[in-house]
Amino acid sequence: MAWFDNYQKVKNKKFFTICDDNKPIGFMGFSNISKANKNADLFIAIGEDDYRGKGNGKIAMEWIIDYGFNKLKLHKINLGVIKDNAGAVKLYRSLGFVTEGKMKDEIFHNGKYYDFLTMALFEKKK
Repeated sequence: MAWFDNYQKVKNKKFFTICDDNKPIGFMGFSNISKANKNADLFIAIGEDDYRGKGNGKIAMEWIIDYGFNKLKLHKINLGVIKDNAGAVKLYRSLGFVTEGKMKDEIFHNGKYYDFLTMALFEKKK
């Protein structure tokens, strides 16, 4: 698959599969990794319904946050989330993410507009 080979060659992305034992249940990673600005955009999705709301997202988020700050040496991790996704917003806040902005009616899904939050987590000062 040429498109996947090309995708893997892009240097400003890191992509990981979230697994339960050997079963893939989602994916996560960083895009728009900027070494100059020491920031990146985080994305995560648990694709298997049976694995949502059971702590898998929190474990994955803790791992990728550690990877971002300690391996990639980031100063700031950004993410975006639909404001009405209360579970995700609660998780991100519990991990230390703060809301930096709100885009009104940014996402249109199933005939309805949703507000979109931009959130960020900063490296802890040593």
